[in-house]
Amino acid sequence: MDATHIKSDYEGVMFVAICKDGMDMAYPLAFGFGGGETDEVWTWFMLHIREVIDTPGHLVVISDHHNSIANGMRNVYPTLATLSMLLAFEVESEKGGFKHGDILQLYKLAAYSYRTEVCDKYLSDISNIHRHAFDYLVDVGMERWSLAYYPEKRYGFMMMNITKAINTATMEARNFPFTALVEFLRDLMQKWFHDR
Repeated sequence: MDATHIKSDYEGVMFVAICKDGMDMAYPLAFGFGGGETDEVWTWFMLHIREVIDTPGHLVVISDHHNSIANGMRNVYPTLATLSMLLAFEVESEKGGFKHGDILQLYKLAAYSYRTEVCDKYLSDISNIHRHAFDYLVDVGMERWSLAYYPEKRYGFMMMNITKAINTATMEARNFPFTALVEFLRDLMQKWFHDR
């Protein structure tokens, strides 16, 4: 899940939820529009998603580190053992000054490790290079970004590339009037599904 800012006269955000099908292909499940990234708006968006997919047994949410997404998940899916998985470090590495190239590489190795002892080894290496980056990863919750510590099966699905692709593909259209933006999204989805 992700949101991106609309730049037309009707400022706000466009939300997108992406799913993965049985053939390991990603597809957009839902788009939504709201006034901002607030708990109330994310809850509204997720309530509409729940109307479509109900409460799947193994729901995993991959997103940037926005508290309103996690709060929306808690509001809409309170009985899930794991409410969300946030793969945030790449975003935070730019915001928080963790720009040392080795840290991002070690983070990816830790995130994709299937065994806790391997993940812990890479975390120790991160701690030796940049203690603040290590503290951030531990504080955000190991289960939120690490395959080894995540309590459910995630099937290796960890990246937000499809949401980034949608954000890039809609960059110019986000300046359009609202109805033209919706039409653009419909045309884009038709083209993508046709080309597949």
